[in-house]
Amino acid sequence: MAVREEPGVYVLGCFERRITLYTQQVRALNLIHSLFAEERLKEGSKLAVIGGGAAGLAAAAGAAIRGAKVTVFEQASDLLAMFRNNRQRWLHPHLYDWPEEGSEEPRANLPVLDWTADLAGNVAERLLAQWQPLVQRHGIEVHTRVRRLQIHPGSSTPRQLTWNTDSFDEGDFEAVILAVGFGTERTLEGAPVRSYWEDDNLDRLIHASGTSKRYLVSGTGDGGLIDLLRVRLRDFRHERIIQRYLGERSLEAVRTELLTLEEEFCKERLQERDFFRKYKELPVPKELDERLREDLRGDTTAVLNGRDAFPLSAGASILNRFLTSRLMRLGGVRYESGTLSVKRVEKKGAYEASFLGENGKSHVEEFDDIIVRHGPEPALERSFKSIWKKAGARMRELAELDQTRRPLFRAEDFAKAPSGARPSTPAAPVNMRTPAEMPSPGDCFGREELTRQLVEEVLAEEPRPTMVLGPPGIGKSTLTRQASHHPEVVPRYGNRRYFVRLDGATSRELVVSAVAAVLGIGSEPQLWDAVKHSLQAAPALLVLDNLETPWHEDRSGTEALLAELGAVAGLALVGSVRGGERPYVPRSRPPIEVTRLDDNFALDLFCSIASKVDRKDPLLESLLREQEGLPLAIKLLAFAAEGASLENTWALWRTERVGLYERPGGSDRESSLSVSLEVSIKGPRMTDEARRLLSLLATLPGGVAQGDLERLLPGVARGAAQVLAKVGLAFFEKGRIRMLAPIREHVRRSRPPGAEERERVLTHYLGMAREHGGRLGRMGGGEASTLLITEFANIEGLIEEELDGKKATDAMDAAIALSEFMRFSGHGTSRVLQRASVVARSRGEAGREANCIWRLGDIALARSQHEARDLFEQSLSLYMLIPEPYSVGQTHRRLARIAPNAEARRRHIIAARQAWESIDRPDLVQQLHDELGDG
Repeated sequence: MAVREEPGVYVLGCFERRITLYTQQVRALNLIHSLFAEERLKEGSKLAVIGGGAAGLAAAAGAAIRGAKVTVFEQASDLLAMFRNNRQRWLHPHLYDWPEEGSEEPRANLPVLDWTADLAGNVAERLLAQWQPLVQRHGIEVHTRVRRLQIHPGSSTPRQLTWNTDSFDEGDFEAVILAVGFGTERTLEGAPVRSYWEDDNLDRLIHASGTSKRYLVSGTGDGGLIDLLRVRLRDFRHERIIQRYLGERSLEAVRTELLTLEEEFCKERLQERDFFRKYKELPVPKELDERLREDLRGDTTAVLNGRDAFPLSAGASILNRFLTSRLMRLGGVRYESGTLSVKRVEKKGAYEASFLGENGKSHVEEFDDIIVRHGPEPALERSFKSIWKKAGARMRELAELDQTRRPLFRAEDFAKAPSGARPSTPAAPVNMRTPAEMPSPGDCFGREELTRQLVEEVLAEEPRPTMVLGPPGIGKSTLTRQASHHPEVVPRYGNRRYFVRLDGATSRELVVSAVAAVLGIGSEPQLWDAVKHSLQAAPALLVLDNLETPWHEDRSGTEALLAELGAVAGLALVGSVRGGERPYVPRSRPPIEVTRLDDNFALDLFCSIASKVDRKDPLLESLLREQEGLPLAIKLLAFAAEGASLENTWALWRTERVGLYERPGGSDRESSLSVSLEVSIKGPRMTDEARRLLSLLATLPGGVAQGDLERLLPGVARGAAQVLAKVGLAFFEKGRIRMLAPIREHVRRSRPPGAEERERVLTHYLGMAREHGGRLGRMGGGEASTLLITEFANIEGLIEEELDGKKATDAMDAAIALSEFMRFSGHGTSRVLQRASVVARSRGEAGREANCIWRLGDIALARSQHEARDLFEQSLSLYMLIPEPYSVGQTHRRLARIAPNAEARRRHIIAARQAWESIDRPDLVQQLHDELGDG
């Protein structure tokens, strides 16, 4: 907004209510669009942008594209300094607009500095990868480490600025944009100082047995509520919220009501204090609360504190308000209002918090940790005091209207520079910096043959482009680095071995920029020509890591670039690509496909990290078997086991699973399996249908027979399966499509299938158990046995899950039907039947409980007649209680067969005959006589 008292000065997004990266970018582009529309800026105008954060860069980029001569000033040593190194906070462009339409769209869809939902550090990398070419193309001047920047008094434009970097300088500008952000966070005396953008361990589970950590979270804005959710919900990730809690159609009425409440508040028909009561009255489905209750952490408790009498603030998003209200309703969070003061108690290693209420009374509680989220101190007040004094109050009042967070521009407004405009002269002279070093090879086990193949390709007299393919976490990057450090490769290429990470490169131009940066090429008007000239100078090895990123976003442009690189004489070009599909490059070699590690190499990898573990421990074999040879999963699990007992690691694995696939403080692709997998799951090659099938496959440890795909996802399953195989999240094997166990576990926890898909899966597999379970020993028994052996892992897994679900009755019946198969085939254990009997008892279903115990007796016959007798006697008591004469007779018949003496045998025969005579079944009485006589 314009500062009326200071001509030509504009303040960008320093006071607005909704603070997100996306809305700040939108406000920046809105401002630039308006300045050009009102001709306050024109082609060739000089613009100063003070602040190198996301808003400042968006404003600078937008203005430069429109033809302005832009200079950016930043006091830190780097641009995007606040969040560029954060690997924990998740940024999403639209999530805080939930439940509005389009809030789940992961892409910002901005014409300038576009990005996709990701960890903050990754988003920063992507923005900077797009920013650098704009600097070179449009001659944007960038000054960092700026000190003593002053806007000198003036009653008209241009405005004079002076500043210090390594030396003093000055300049005149037609417009000055203050994009200094919201300022530094407020602290509270006595409480820990914890910046929102610093990596922390709040969501790390506390492994000490019986330990519960008490948290106090002070602040009811989005920052406070997000950290509250992190300390109370297991495996909480912003990217999982919609899929885990809010994706069900049954929430439609809740979404509508939430939007209505927000509209009523904006029209001042509803007050802020009414939110808590209104949210409490929402028609929330029981399933959501059950899922939240299931995810509540047992190792933490939390109290939320705010100044106001009620906990739900209008300053927070609907999404965070809603989730917090549900946690409070479930008893997972308590609210304490009042002014907070804190004192550290060193002897206890704790904090005393005093809450002062409006009535002047206070009470004290003790906490293990305190998180303070009281918002920022205004940066404008600190850096530009005169402007703050003149206009601060008025601008804050205007900002409360929140009128600028929706785009006022069209994409084509920033599509290209005005006609006739020519690129400005680069601010910095053409230069060459020191090239980046090749990363170290890291641990590489079981890849000797693949390494040999890749080394042979690289050392060929005329190297041809080679692609390395494989699923996420399989070790493609490790293989390429290993080959690059091979003793025969190093002498051939020396320091002209280049490893280029393309995680944030989403176009041909950004690939060129990334390669140039690694080669050490600075600003250059014809950057691609400079890159080619550098690569042609002498033999070179160029490894393009994560090549799928630009290829997915800009297929034709990336393939054209690869074709040009492939034609460079003396260049050995290697690309690593996620999945089973590769870009087309002329003259390329057949791809090298990286597959799972075998058991011995998996053991070697694990023990190279957790070196004190006994290699022969049976628990280690069990633990590694469940990783199915995925190197990243094995490596991360080994880090979790290092310095701990294997028994404890095994116990943690049984309860936490995916929680062990992440190193403390690590949130990049190599230290977090979930981060690595989500890159593929959210990638542009994935379709909605493929994600639906992915969620289904995650519930089926045995995979899906290709012939069953259309039954589970009619009309789209085969195409979806093809996509999953190409992306590398699933693979075809022996007529089935399946997922590796660590991938399956991640998806199962984070992306449950929709209700309709889940229903189809249960109907198909539980129905299979009921239909074929009792056919063994009868006509078609061989076919039934083959089918059930193949599908047993799926059926058993679904029965176990659903015994606690809505279809517990169907699950119990399936378990009973499957018992005959288990008895004759030897597959499976009695665990499922035992659980089914417990569930039946808890539901008061004596008949099903008796059936379960009777089947357990049948299975026990193979081990011990004594154990079988006890079980048959238990089931007999239940059958007589119901009563169920047919089953009473059958149970006595079984007991007669294994009676310990003649008297017991005679007693059971008589009892069986009497039971069947009471229901007029002479056929059964005759069968009894033919088999056992009259006793």
